[in-house]
Amino acid sequence: ELGWCYIDQSRHDIALDSLKSGLVIGKKFLGDDHNEVLSNLSNTSGLYRVMGDYEKSIQLLTLIMEKDIKKYSPFHLIVAADYNNIGLTYSDMADYDIAITYYEQALRIALPAFGEKHIKIAFTYNNIGNAYLHKKEFTKALENYNKSIEIFENVFGKPNSVCAATYDNMGLAYRLLKQYDASLFYAKKGFELRSLSYNPMHAELALSYEHLGGIYFELGNDSLALFYLHKALDIVKYNFGTMHPIIGKINSSLGRIYYEKALQQKSGAHYFDESLNYYQMALKAFSDKYRFEDIYSNPVLSNKIISSTFLEAIEGKAVVLFKKWERK
Repeated sequence: ELGWCYIDQSRHDIALDSLKSGLVIGKKFLGDDHNEVLSNLSNTSGLYRVMGDYEKSIQLLTLIMEKDIKKYSPFHLIVAADYNNIGLTYSDMADYDIAITYYEQALRIALPAFGEKHIKIAFTYNNIGNAYLHKKEFTKALENYNKSIEIFENVFGKPNSVCAATYDNMGLAYRLLKQYDASLFYAKKGFELRSLSYNPMHAELALSYEHLGGIYFELGNDSLALFYLHKALDIVKYNFGTMHPIIGKINSSLGRIYYEKALQQKSGAHYFDESLNYYQMALKAFSDKYRFEDIYSNPVLSNKIISSTFLEAIEGKAVVLFKKWERK
């Protein structure tokens, strides 16, 4: 419990020391295979995952699964949960093919026990959908998301806030397929569910606003895109302050919109200035959490950050500066 207190305070090194101390004591008095010891190993694995040390996380999760198989059986529901946890960690590492094999193994164990209409099955389908979304296999992603939503609606009787993230992901899949009307439909469903469940300044609503802003930008409606992105920005600042990677992501999107507006107008110099300002704020927000040299030296961060909005902000700023120089 002390370890998790330090995790909540983001004091990860102290939390890790506390968990390791608890593990030594637990093994001494309870034995290697006691449930309390396995729980400590699970917590330690979770902490390594939070810290980005995915290899150590997987090592511990694999050890836990081996002990659970020995203690119960290869087809026990606890082992299914182990497979799912390992799959989630591989997803964090962007090893989506391996993640899918673990999710599918979890399903093979859980389906005979729970049947097709259990909420845990829904979450596993959702995890598989997320992996296929990252692999850009959008049809397979949507197939699994639809299975997930069908179960959620069957369990809750109607769409529930737990469905919001899945609707968002379905919207993202359709957006990447350039089917913007379908994308907007699912993004609005996600927003409606969140707005019923959360107060107007809840961080979850920022996700919906950001998603809507991105879709309206693709549809060419800059006014609504800016409106929703600024709403998202206000909420994230309220909850997390100005130095957070999500701030960087939204500011990068705003920089892109103002850049496109500048290109559309011959006298759009002030839009270039707006664009440059947002890209600079994006980079400042990213650099507060990630040092540039750390991202390039860490393949996990490189894959998750450089390949997406951090690199977009760097490139965006460079392009704006070039265009400003070119128009002089």
